[in-house]
Amino acid sequence: MIYHINEFSVDSEFDLPCEMAGASSRLNAKSDMIALRRASLAHISCTMRKIRPQLIYDVGDGLLLEPNTTRGMLALHIDFKGRAMTVDCADDLLEIASAWAIHAGLGVATLTHGGIPLHGAGIQMVGRSIALMADSGAGKSTLSWFLLRHGARFANDDLIPVRMMGEEAIAFPSVSLYPKLSREAVDLHGMEIENLIPADYGVGEEEYYVPLPSAQRVAEPSPLAAIFLIRPQPLPKESLLKPKHMRTLVTSRRLSDEEATRTLRRNLHAAWLMERWMDGGKLNGLCHDLAARVPIYELSYPRFFAILPTLAQCVAQLIES
Repeated sequence: MIYHINEFSVDSEFDLPCEMAGASSRLNAKSDMIALRRASLAHISCTMRKIRPQLIYDVGDGLLLEPNTTRGMLALHIDFKGRAMTVDCADDLLEIASAWAIHAGLGVATLTHGGIPLHGAGIQMVGRSIALMADSGAGKSTLSWFLLRHGARFANDDLIPVRMMGEEAIAFPSVSLYPKLSREAVDLHGMEIENLIPADYGVGEEEYYVPLPSAQRVAEPSPLAAIFLIRPQPLPKESLLKPKHMRTLVTSRRLSDEEATRTLRRNLHAAWLMERWMDGGKLNGLCHDLAARVPIYELSYPRFFAILPTLAQCVAQLIES
């Protein structure tokens, strides 16, 4: 089965939480192929694996990941060329393993193929591609889903592959993958859990993939116009939580080049994984190059649902300016 996820074509032996590849496009024609297989990884020899269990091991020909999950045995091997991924799990964990492979494996593959794997949500609004970045649980999925329901188009969830091409930073969309929402956002929007696809692989918050029509998704790579760092704040006094005060509760600030580089370094997809085997100087260089091409704004606002329309308007104005 062939899927187009981020800048790759993924040839998988088992179902993934997304649609199978449709008609070819310019993006699909450029895609590198990654093989995703299921097999036992018990034969891999690693001294550290025997004496001190941890999350990641360098096993010579690639990386071996074993997430600390209560769900049962789960392991993922990624070769250093970013061409093949192998998962090892029980039958009832295969759905979880597919999510783990996408979110860990494709981040490594992006870097090994010369791209920058940003941790964030990619969307397209007012005709421009943007990235939304935030700490886990900060409300990124709630904001991105609000924007999708009000005219934006979905490009990426969790991992945004970016490549430097001349003076531009080009963002590659996930053609097949669905957007992912936290349980909080699912409940907030009144969705039925039974109609969604679990995205919980045992190492984070409860999340779900939400099927989305292809008409609402970005299909081709495009220049990244801006990156927004979302900073929710505690609620102000109740007297300020009124429509006439909403605009004053949202503040924006463009980061300096130095701040932007540090921010990007902290927000690489699976940063804990990248820093284990990639030279820190190279990572800083990649982030510096991206910061020089794309403006990064910090958005501060009180975290409550009624602020979302004002926040969306602020984002649109910053993009258009």
